[in-house]
Amino acid sequence: MTVFVTVTGVVQGVGYRPFVAGIARESHVSGLVRNSGGVVEIFASGPESAVTGFLRLLREHRPAGAVVLDVSARRIPERRFDGFSIARSGEKPSAEKRPPVFPPDLPVCGDCLREMLDPKDRRFRYPFISCASCGPRFSILDSLPYDRENTSMRDFPMCSCCAEEYRAGRRRHAQTISCRECGPQLLFYGRGGPCEQEEALRRGVALLKSGAVVAVKGVGGYQYVCLPGDARAVDRLRRLKGREKKPFAVMFSSPSDVRKVCRMSPEEEALISSAARPIVLLEKTGEAFCAGVCGDSRFLGAFLPSAGLHRLLTDACGPLVVTSGNATTEPIIHEDGRMAQVSSPLLGGVLYHTRAIRTPLDDSVARVFRGTPQVLRRSRGYVPLPVVLGVSAPRPALAAGGDLKSCFCLLSGDRAYLSQYFGDLENYRVQRNYRAGLERMERIFGIRPQAVACDLHPGYFSSALAKKIASGLPGGQPVPVQHHFAHAASVMAEHGLESCIGVVFDGTGYGTDGTVWGGEFLLCRGAGF
Repeated sequence: MTVFVTVTGVVQGVGYRPFVAGIARESHVSGLVRNSGGVVEIFASGPESAVTGFLRLLREHRPAGAVVLDVSARRIPERRFDGFSIARSGEKPSAEKRPPVFPPDLPVCGDCLREMLDPKDRRFRYPFISCASCGPRFSILDSLPYDRENTSMRDFPMCSCCAEEYRAGRRRHAQTISCRECGPQLLFYGRGGPCEQEEALRRGVALLKSGAVVAVKGVGGYQYVCLPGDARAVDRLRRLKGREKKPFAVMFSSPSDVRKVCRMSPEEEALISSAARPIVLLEKTGEAFCAGVCGDSRFLGAFLPSAGLHRLLTDACGPLVVTSGNATTEPIIHEDGRMAQVSSPLLGGVLYHTRAIRTPLDDSVARVFRGTPQVLRRSRGYVPLPVVLGVSAPRPALAAGGDLKSCFCLLSGDRAYLSQYFGDLENYRVQRNYRAGLERMERIFGIRPQAVACDLHPGYFSSALAKKIASGLPGGQPVPVQHHFAHAASVMAEHGLESCIGVVFDGTGYGTDGTVWGGEFLLCRGAGF
């Protein structure tokens, strides 16, 4: 008996193929597994009882990080295979009806952390350690299927040791596998001159401890970092950012360190420790840091390291103020050349690596309200996972969003693919990132919008771009949506409501009568109010 299986969901970049190969051998099934477009395809052959048992295990189990939406199996003419193998990826999926699902960037896992902190391990203190279950994903992706040559890791050919691990063991078919011999390198420039590897890390740590602000290249872009207990360092950071009062977030090495300065419920600890590694708003228990970190706010934005480099820094320095590497109104810097153009006496040095970032991603922000997590800014750790809706759209669509704290949404079937957070679209570089992000997501996920919705405001960049895109579609015009009704409608969609009284207090918004609206009570019915 031979079956052809298609598995959809988050099944690339999470060690799914080695997992399938393992249960196939356990079930005494021959065949192959491969990535194909954004799905996983499997040929399984053997006695009917063995194949049936294999399919049962496939539906009941999954590796950490995988999200299986559907396992579709059909019987095909019998084929014979020599054992079970992981095959080269196919160019296109054979029977993919909907856009693929791809994982966001994943935090360094416990196994990799143990290796990184083990003096006997060959990856001891290697900041870019990763495996099939952790490491950068969407931030380095060029195209699907998820293979090394389709990511920025193609710049780092595997050494013989990594190539051997790639064929067997915990890192079998881990596309980001690397080590100090063959992988991304850690570099530093700034005070004291350039250096690399362990010396680069020591130089960065020494500068931070001396009260300097250091730019650190993270998973999704550059970040400005300083000690939270040094008032002069925090003041320098505020002047560098052009950020007068808005609170800063603080990165801690572990949840136990967070508890020293914040109250944290079990739900909040689960959120801060989740795979998304968001900044979580927590109630402070006192003033552990200088007043300049978060001012009069009774909340602190706390988060845990998402990468090995961040863990090494917090282990050496303790808690650190970490904020996006950009001036206020500018997007996060993710290109090394752009960072090199930042010339300021307020910046002590730059600690960076040689792995290119394809998609810039700010840190996500969340909180727990009445025991339920709420995402306030959805970016690294969540994007590009789609939001699955309760209804299916009749055709692919683009929602362009507003100009403030912007993001867009691509809709296909019952899946809404929200982009990362971009910032305010009044800035040209933010506009450029927005356009590039839209092109990338359309290309990677194969979504070609046939309808466009935009904000009612005629002066928005997002509205102008929506009109340009819609001009090439049937009808030729976007669907304008009043800003405050859009907020109410999003909550209706989240909770499956057909009608409601929407109470929206979101500052000013362009009204349907051409005047400025403030806060409204809206009687909402379906797609209108």
